Amino acid sequence: MLMRYYDISIENTIAIGDSFNDVSMFKIANLSVAMQNADKHVKKYATIKINHNNKNGGVGHW
Repeated sequence: MLMRYYDISIENTIAIGDSFNDVSMFKIANLSVAMQNADKHVKKYATIKINHNNKNGGVGHW
């Protein structure tokens, strides 16, 4: 994981995603952000749900 490589603590991590493959990352990160277009099962693992997606600059807005 990049956290270990760069010696970053979990307290300083944010995961942003919208797909099932992001759930494992959501479970580890201190803060997890689900995009508007994320599946409802993915959103239940997110700390925050935002009203933007990858087509309207979701990461940039966050």
